[in-house]
Amino acid sequence: MKALISVLQIICLLWLSGCSSFDPATRLVIAPAERMPISSIDQILSKLFDKKVPLVLYVHGRGNEPKKTKEGKILEKLESEYGVKVLMFNWDSKGFILSRPVENANDASPYLSDVIAKIVAYRKRNPESESVPVSLLVHSMGNIVLQRAIEKDLSLTMKDGILFTNILMTGSDADAEGHNLWVQQLKANGTIIVTINKKDGTLKWSTHDNGKTPLGINPKQPLAINTYYLDVTGLVGNVHRVFQKGRQHGQISVCKILTSMLRGETPNLEKGLIDKIYNERILVPIANVDKSDNCFTGSTGEPDLDSDDES
Repeated sequence: MKALISVLQIICLLWLSGCSSFDPATRLVIAPAERMPISSIDQILSKLFDKKVPLVLYVHGRGNEPKKTKEGKILEKLESEYGVKVLMFNWDSKGFILSRPVENANDASPYLSDVIAKIVAYRKRNPESESVPVSLLVHSMGNIVLQRAIEKDLSLTMKDGILFTNILMTGSDADAEGHNLWVQQLKANGTIIVTINKKDGTLKWSTHDNGKTPLGINPKQPLAINTYYLDVTGLVGNVHRVFQKGRQHGQISVCKILTSMLRGETPNLEKGLIDKIYNERILVPIANVDKSDNCFTGSTGEPDLDSDDES
């Protein structure tokens, strides 16, 4: 028993010594890991839109952020692999061992709403920026931040149209049961997709206090009528962070669909890339492995497994 207590004490000390690098004063991050306050968003957007390449607003999942993103070079990989620029919304997402910082996700939602509203306002003041597609990528517990924002009446629309071209939700740790109620409130000019991996090696450890299951493992009926569910089970192993090309197991169809989504293009969901459709909205990509395919140009070739990932 004493030995067990000693081990737990060591774990706690290590956790405390590695305090979260989250800073509430700097909730925006751009590559490689430059942190800036929300008040600087106009300068940030001007810099990003000037590149004339698609823009992705990224909401990360659980973990010691932005340290995890910096060490994993996640923003740099997203930009090089997809030919986009990325603006990351940072929230206090660090959890102790397997704990889920759900309350922190809830607390972060007004700030995400503020960021989205400021992007809308910038686009209205700078109509030339409207030629650059803006898509939304929310990962794992980042889905809960978005859910809470939606439930608090976040508007994703602009006066003259909709802000996001595409919305991609990967490895969602939001509740599967009843997800349609908030997902159906999402609006995009293009496509909305939720990825599903029943073998997700990270979500399998996700214990919801209400006993519900993660959306990213099993989308419970009823499904959202405005959304497609991309079922990659059996194609990418136990991968959680499927948006990284090095973790797509060389699956060409998965790569092409996600590339189209993040570049603000229309993914081919009718033929060529989809093997079958069930429950009308759940799509299974064709299994076709070739890591030398042009879609993987720019991929870092990192290991497919992400057992070190957090939700």
